[in-house]
Amino acid sequence: MLKCWAILVGFLLFSTSFTSYSNNAYSEESSLPDWVKNIFVWFGEGVVSEGELLGAIEWLVENNIIKIKQISENAEWKEQANKLYNENQELEEDVAYWKKKYETYHENLLKLDARFKEYINEQKATIKTQQETAERNEIELLAKTNPLVQGLIAGQLKFYIEPVPSYASPQVADVV
Repeated sequence: MLKCWAILVGFLLFSTSFTSYSNNAYSEESSLPDWVKNIFVWFGEGVVSEGELLGAIEWLVENNIIKIKQISENAEWKEQANKLYNENQELEEDVAYWKKKYETYHENLLKLDARFKEYINEQKATIKTQQETAERNEIELLAKTNPLVQGLIAGQLKFYIEPVPSYASPQVADVV
């Protein structure tokens, strides 16, 4: 894309320089050096770099081959410049406002995230406490109602083993 623009600018500069350099635009002889005519083509083909092209343009301006008209300052130009400056100031203020809003939003989001993590940890601790309480209550209930657990607590285990039924095989009696 840059090369296309450079070729277009080169064409326009070449046309301008030709008419500016020669008093008679339709004269048969051109006093422009041949390299001036080809430099933009060479840039488009990649033969010369952008720096070399800019250097050539500078040389053409410095040697009055290309004459650049000065833009006179007038009220309309100053008014347009001031308008653009004011618009830029407004945009900068808007950017500063939205930057501050974003920073505040980001800070609040971080605080909310920390509070959410704290809440999750509190809930985990509450659930753990509830589970421990439920287990303790279940053990206490067993201690009150289960004779085997009551015997373990009292240190006196009393077992009642029924006689092995007669229809059981002889190996069952050895195991029980």
